Amino acid sequence: TKEIIPIEQIAQEYSIPEESAMKILANNDQYVIVGKFLVSKIKAHNLEGLLEGITKFIEACSLLAQNNIPESCHAELISILGYDVVWEGLDARKATIVKHK
Repeated sequence: TKEIIPIEQIAQEYSIPEESAMKILANNDQYVIVGKFLVSKIKAHNLEGLLEGITKFIEACSLLAQNNIPESCHAELISILGYDVVWEGLDARKATIVKHK
């Protein structure tokens, strides 16, 4: 019922290595693995709708942060949601996101 679950928490709860937990959870139909977290597919779908019209990577990250997505997951989740991050150097403020075709 949680929207975001650290895989570390699941591994500790069942006394198994995180890598094993990730392999077991990879076949889950209710969550998507993003970095070291599970994000509910419902939340991911809602975020996909919220990203429509956003072109700046930093704005997309801000939106994800407002929705409690850990910073370490931002770029990967943006990609999972169907966007490419286009970098203009190392400055994240200049990066843009473009929907896959």
